[in-house]
Amino acid sequence: MARNPLQAQLVLDRLRCHDEGDGIGSAEPYLWTVFFKVDGDRVALGDDLFLHGSATVITTPGSHGNLGDADVDEGEDIAIPSAIGELVTTLRPIPVPSWVGDAYGVEDVGGVIGAVTVLMEEDNVSDAGAEAGHAALDAFVRQALDGLIPTLGVGHSNVTAEDIDMVTESAEQAIAEAIRSAQGGWESFVSWLDADDQIGNAVLTFGHDELAALAESGGRDFAQRWRSEGDWELQGRISAAATCPAEAVLAVLGALGLVQPDARRHTLDVIRTVRRTSFAGNRELGAWWMLAQRNTAGIHHVLMADPVLAKGLAAPLMNALAAAAIDPDAPLPDAALVAIEGLLRAFVEQGNRRLRIDAKAAMGVLPKLRGESLASAAIMLSSEMPTRKPRRLPLRQALASFWRS
Repeated sequence: MARNPLQAQLVLDRLRCHDEGDGIGSAEPYLWTVFFKVDGDRVALGDDLFLHGSATVITTPGSHGNLGDADVDEGEDIAIPSAIGELVTTLRPIPVPSWVGDAYGVEDVGGVIGAVTVLMEEDNVSDAGAEAGHAALDAFVRQALDGLIPTLGVGHSNVTAEDIDMVTESAEQAIAEAIRSAQGGWESFVSWLDADDQIGNAVLTFGHDELAALAESGGRDFAQRWRSEGDWELQGRISAAATCPAEAVLAVLGALGLVQPDARRHTLDVIRTVRRTSFAGNRELGAWWMLAQRNTAGIHHVLMADPVLAKGLAAPLMNALAAAAIDPDAPLPDAALVAIEGLLRAFVEQGNRRLRIDAKAAMGVLPKLRGESLASAAIMLSSEMPTRKPRRLPLRQALASFWRS
């Protein structure tokens, strides 16, 4: 069966210091992260049955002090800034030639997302030297992944942790050379006496099929612990959801036993029909759709983590929207507006950074929906763009995104 696109959310949210290991005082940790994905956005299976294309690599900022805490002692937890520790992306199946499906029964190839993480402790390497090391790691990850892709094919279609363990293992020499090149002679001598320490590194990978299972059952937490330079633990979470917001919410309700499969399919069909017949081709409404669409993984995570919220607000809302879709000229039920407001407030309180910001933007227009029908609400939303609106797309690209979901 063909794979569906998924919105994945990979979050490194906390660094715990069990033992700072510095010997003479507090530690000064900093974190390098390089996120990546290998999927149908830039990769395809060729007629030679091997993958062709390039990885998508997302770099993150900063070195010394990028965790915002330069004085860490045993027992402390550090919240990792979202700019360093969060990836939200759409993972698309890797396409294959049509004849491959006929010959091998392979409809597509599963993609992968992941992160290369390196936790460092600041000593005497200069700021410029540390930044040069970070840039060298970014370049090495990109080069290593692009070199790995052509080795994968029908017989070995999934990128594994073993495949890319070499990234951090082989990167150390490139990083050291970049640091030396960025520093002057005296700085290099001082840092040689007491160079920044590598506390540990890890390569995290999550395949398409694993993420599809999480989209139905909920996300999971993970942790990576290093005991070589003190005792440190990196904590995070991986989750995924369907790219369609309604489908993602209904998947949560199904996983929690709050909606039966037949009702789930019926509700989704009704919502999709109205969206395609009433909203398709409207660029302004498309911006609101994209606002919801880019948060499906975050919404999925909040609802899975709070079954009371899902039962008390999300389930009634989906029922109300399905009913409103049947008669789009009837006033929106007050219960639906109350549910929307409650959910938005929960997203502001419990969501990730992007979801919090976008939920606040949506709350700004909520009072204007009272007394409106589904049809008139669509007209009103066309003239009331989100405060923090998504990037405006050309009509062709916006329609392609709309229909693909």
